[in-house]
Amino acid sequence: MALAEIAVEPIWNDVWEQQLVACALSVLRNEQSASLAFLAFEQYVLFDRPAETVAAELGTSVNNVHQAKTRMTKLLKETVQRLREHEDSG
Repeated sequence: MALAEIAVEPIWNDVWEQQLVACALSVLRNEQSASLAFLAFEQYVLFDRPAETVAAELGTSVNNVHQAKTRMTKLLKETVQRLREHEDSG
């Protein structure tokens, strides 16, 4: 393996992971977009808004916003894993 290939590989892996997460987020958005949990996750995590603000706007508690983050993060990780497995088998 040439030195240039060694230098590019970590960058390629980072880009690939970012694309995988973006694709997983798209899948999750399609599957969960109507759920309060996804809306809270999107506002709190993806848009980096304060949990208190998100909770007030969605008419829920701050605790529910934090729980939504936990649940949606778990689903996101599972979706990334499914996409990886699909990629490996394809």
